[in-house]
Amino acid sequence: MKIGIMQGRIFSNNSFGENKVSKKSLKEFKIIKKIGFDYIELVVDKNLFFFKLLNYYKFFSKRGIFYSINIDYFVKKNFFANLNNSNKIIDKIITFSQKNKIKTIVLPCIGKNHLSESKLFNLINILDSKIKKKNIKIALELNYITKKNKRRLKKNIGICYDTGNLGKNSFSFLKKNYKYINHIHIKDINKINKKNTFLGKGFINLKKIIKFILKNKYKNSITLETFFRKDKKIEDAIFNLNQLKSLL
Repeated sequence: MKIGIMQGRIFSNNSFGENKVSKKSLKEFKIIKKIGFDYIELVVDKNLFFFKLLNYYKFFSKRGIFYSINIDYFVKKNFFANLNNSNKIIDKIITFSQKNKIKTIVLPCIGKNHLSESKLFNLINILDSKIKKKNIKIALELNYITKKNKRRLKKNIGICYDTGNLGKNSFSFLKKNYKYINHIHIKDINKINKKNTFLGKGFINLKKIIKFILKNKYKNSITLETFFRKDKKIEDAIFNLNQLKSLL
C-alpha cells in the first residue's frame, strides 16, 4: 500500500484550505521520500497552474515520486458547463500521466461538479472511452452514488473515498461502496468548526476505517490531505504520516 501527500501541503505560498500550488511547492519533490512518503499527489488547481509547470514535472518524474493527479479544478467548475474545454483538460492530463507513469487520476464530483445520476453516467462513459487500453485508473471523488451508477463503474473507473468530505457518514459510505474504491484521501475533521485538524484529533473514526480496509485487503493508494500549521508544515506532515502508520 502506497502512502502519499497532496501537493502544496509541505511548501506553498498559501494557507491550508485550498488546493493551490506554486513554483515554491516544487521543493516538496526533493524531500518527499526523505520524510517517509512514497509519492506526492499532483494538483491541477482552479487556475490551471499545473500546465505552466509541466516541464518541471517531467524533470522530477524521473525520481519515481508521482503516483496520482487530483484535478481539483473541477471542484469549482462543472464538467459539462464547457464540455469542449473539459475534454481538452482531461486529454492533456491523460497524455501526461501515460508519459510519466502516473497510475491514478482523481476527478472530483463534488462542489460545483456535483452531478445528477444521468450526468455522472455520461461522465463515466466519456472517461471510459478515453482510458480504454491505457494503464491508468480514474477515481471519482464523490459523496453519494446510486446503485445504478455503481453498476456502471468499470474495472479502471472507481471511487475516491475521502474520509473528511463524508463527515459522520464516512464509515457507512465505506462499507456500502468498498469494492468500488480505488483511491483514498485521508483527513480528520474538528468537532467544533468542522474544519481539518491533525489525524486522530477530530471526530472521524480513522481507527475503525483503517481496520476495515486492512481486513478487506485494500492494496491501492492513500493520500494525506491533512492539516498543517503555517510555520511547521514538514513537522506536521511527518506527525500525520506517523499517526496513519500507527494504525496500519
